[in-house]
Amino acid sequence: MNYTDLSEKPDFKTVLKYYGVPFKTICQQCPFPRHDDKNPSHRHWPEGTGYFCTCSYGDSFNFIAYMEEILEPGERFEDHPGTFKMVQEISKTIFEQEQEDII
Repeated sequence: MNYTDLSEKPDFKTVLKYYGVPFKTICQQCPFPRHDDKNPSHRHWPEGTGYFCTCSYGDSFNFIAYMEEILEPGERFEDHPGTFKMVQEISKTIFEQEQEDII
């Protein structure tokens, strides 16, 4: 993947690694800063393309938005114009860091 087209999603497992979150298909404590998860409810889809939690669900773009507190868990991009572009820029940074780690 290259980032000439910012609509491409970064690999979900790469995003997890960037934030130091282990890939697990069993429930774990939600990593999102704005979710006080008393009972582990966050898990990743077995195919490694996204996640589900009691507070939200989504793909790598949603995960970035909630980790960076650009959106509250459960909020969607379509309800907040301009937020998707912010997440695209962060995903570009994640991609570039991954490329540096490979070299």
